Amino acid sequence: MGLPHIIVRFHTSPDGRGARRTAAITVAMLGAFYLFPIVYGLLGTVLTPELYLSQGPDTAIVTLPGRVTGGGTAAVLTAMLTAGAFAAFLATSLGLLLALSGALAHDLMPSGLRRLRWTALAAPAAVVPAALLMVRVDVSAAVTSAFTVAASTFCPLLVLGLWWKGLTARGAYAGMATGLLTTVGAMALGAGLGLGGTAGMLLAQPALWSVPCAFVVMIAVSLGDHVPSDAEATMLRLHLADRE
Repeated sequence: MGLPHIIVRFHTSPDGRGARRTAAITVAMLGAFYLFPIVYGLLGTVLTPELYLSQGPDTAIVTLPGRVTGGGTAAVLTAMLTAGAFAAFLATSLGLLLALSGALAHDLMPSGLRRLRWTALAAPAAVVPAALLMVRVDVSAAVTSAFTVAASTFCPLLVLGLWWKGLTARGAYAGMATGLLTTVGAMALGAGLGLGGTAGMLLAQPALWSVPCAFVVMIAVSLGDHVPSDAEATMLRLHLADRE
């Protein structure tokens, strides 16, 4: 919910109703998608156990069709999987690029379509070299880290901002800062200490406790703050149907 290429879909909808529907459908489809890696992992364990021994489990997704069926069918399935993977890479990368460019052009500089075009060209010039430096980092760990940070910062903000009229700006800032510091700090500490067992798991995968912590801080600070007088009207504007 808090990933930037999901949030940016709010800006590609014609109205509020379309934005809410698109976001809900996107999150539901992503939730269904993440059932399939589990299925692929189980199939890979059963049908291609030698890949784990040869340190090549990442190739299971393109190896499995040949183990399940043969001939032209296996080649077609492998080609479809490969094309789908590249399409997913491009869609996610472009969504992240648009979100980054929009944030730079709108939040940090005077807004304008021409400036957005320039930031869309300048952002990859900084991001691509940084990505090349991270080529040896485990991709699954990097993706999990991004999900953890998003879940601990933007997700509480979106949930409380949409459904609780008591949220204040100070509470939102405090909760997001707490989520960011706890996740990044825990993952850095876990990588530095190299602990194992439950302690190492809670540091390497801190979302289990960082997300509730962000929610608690956001609610606690908001309860001690002054709620804006237009909170009720804003909540109604978010949830009432748009006029046709």
